[in-house]
Amino acid sequence: MTVPPAAGPAPRRAEPQSQLGPGAIEFERDRVPTMFPNPMFDQFLLLCFFALIAFAALSDIKSFRIPNRVSLALLALYPLHVMFSPVPVGWFMALSVASLVFMSGFTLFLCGMVGGGDVKLLAAVSLWAGSALVLPLLVIMGLTGGALAAGALLVQYARRYHASGIAGVIVPDASIAAPKLPYGVAIAAGGVYAGIQLLAA
Repeated sequence: MTVPPAAGPAPRRAEPQSQLGPGAIEFERDRVPTMFPNPMFDQFLLLCFFALIAFAALSDIKSFRIPNRVSLALLALYPLHVMFSPVPVGWFMALSVASLVFMSGFTLFLCGMVGGGDVKLLAAVSLWAGSALVLPLLVIMGLTGGALAAGALLVQYARRYHASGIAGVIVPDASIAAPKLPYGVAIAAGGVYAGIQLLAA
C-alpha cells in the first residue's frame, strides 16, 4: 500500500501591488478599505478637482488672486474621494503631508515670499496627492514655476531694451520691474499630474 506524500504548506497568496507605480512612498497601515467604492463617482470627483485647480490658475492669471472658496471646495470634496475611491486611500498620511506643506508655506508667507492663496491652494492639492504623489507634485510645480520666472525675466529685459536700448539690458533699471508671477499656474500643473495618477489608479 502506497502512502501518499504529506501535503506541503499551502502557497501564500501574492500581496496586491500598489497601482501608484514603483518607488512611491506608501504607508499601508492607514490604508483602510473604502466605505462605498464607486469608480464612476470617484472619477466625477476627480473631474471636479481638475476643474477647481484650472479655475484657480485662470483666476491667478487674470487678477493674481486665488479665491479661498477654491481651496475650501477641494478640502470639502476630499472626504468623498476617500469614501468612494475604488482603491484604499492613505488619508492619514495625506493629512499629515498637507499640514506640513501648509506650515512650510505659511512660514514663506510670513517672510513675504509667497501669497496666502498660493499656500492654501498648495496645501489642498497636496492633500489629494498624498504621501505617494506629493514629491512629483512639488517637482513639477518647481519646474513650471522656474519656467514662469524665466519668462518674466525675458519680458523684463525686453522692456529695458525697448526703453533704453542695449544699455538698459546691461545696466539694471529699478523702474522696470519683472512681471508678477501667477504661481497658481505652477501649482495647477503639479495638481494635474497628481490627478492623472489618481485617475489611473
